[in-house]
Amino acid sequence: MAQDHFVAQTYLKHWANPHSGMLHGYGKLSGKEFPCAPKDVCRAWDWDVNPYFEHNPGLLGEYRKIFEPQWNPMLATVRSGRVSAEDKFALAGYWALLTTCTPTWHRNAVKVAEGLVADFIPLVARHLANEKPEYRDFVEEALAKNWIKPNPDEQHIKAILTQQLTRTTLLLYQLDWTFLQNRTEAAFITSDNPSSVLPRRPFSNNLVRFLPLAPDFALVTVIDPTTTRLADLPDLEKAPPGRVSRARVTRKQAARLNRVTVMNADELILSAKADRPVRRLVRNHRDFNLAVEHTRFATPSGGHINGATMVVRRERSTAQRS
Repeated sequence: MAQDHFVAQTYLKHWANPHSGMLHGYGKLSGKEFPCAPKDVCRAWDWDVNPYFEHNPGLLGEYRKIFEPQWNPMLATVRSGRVSAEDKFALAGYWALLTTCTPTWHRNAVKVAEGLVADFIPLVARHLANEKPEYRDFVEEALAKNWIKPNPDEQHIKAILTQQLTRTTLLLYQLDWTFLQNRTEAAFITSDNPSSVLPRRPFSNNLVRFLPLAPDFALVTVIDPTTTRLADLPDLEKAPPGRVSRARVTRKQAARLNRVTVMNADELILSAKADRPVRRLVRNHRDFNLAVEHTRFATPSGGHINGATMVVRRERSTAQRS
């Protein structure tokens, strides 16, 4: 067994004190603050190992090795104002990992699967009752008392997310990107779930994603579900698709984006130093988290189509606080 980092140390070190190499951590539930080393946070036992990849259980770890070593060189060229196709692809590849392969996103993907399976349970159960009339009374009682519940295999869901990494990379690669420079006192922070979505998003609206890259640098993009996804790996000798722009944020805008980071975080928020405004953000938004929102759309035939999306909302109750 090994402790695998679902957020790379290479990424986290950009928030480390240059003298001590330490980060400043804030416990979202506990409210505690503590110094921590990049090697000691954002990790889980055998996170990169999956038995569903029978011939290569460490496939997720191998994918990480493609993109994580390119993070620092890529970020250096991006800071200089040059964004080549290789730079954009390398960033998109690691962004895809932070978007789908953290415990937060894994847990919500399981919830999506549970919702989809739950809708099929009555159909399957009643089909059984039609095939076996002697079980009809038991089936109806089981459905009425909610005895039959979905139980998706979490490792199988994780395997599906891993298989979709290339598609997610290609989607992010082709989008318009805006790099945000932050020269204010409200330095960007990060968390154990760095790839954030903005709150207060109606179900059908486009998904805005925000990723802090360093205390003074971040990235934002808008994901339109109607975007045509690239089918093949891009030609990195050509200019990257999508418009790449830059903007400077004000102190107020930086504080609002830090609020988004805190709301999307799972259990841990990280900054370069102890910071009173960050402490206040953690205290005020500790009950918010990334969650799944299910809905149903009526069809002309009188049926319905199920849908699910990720939203940021108040999730934890007061009783869950420590």
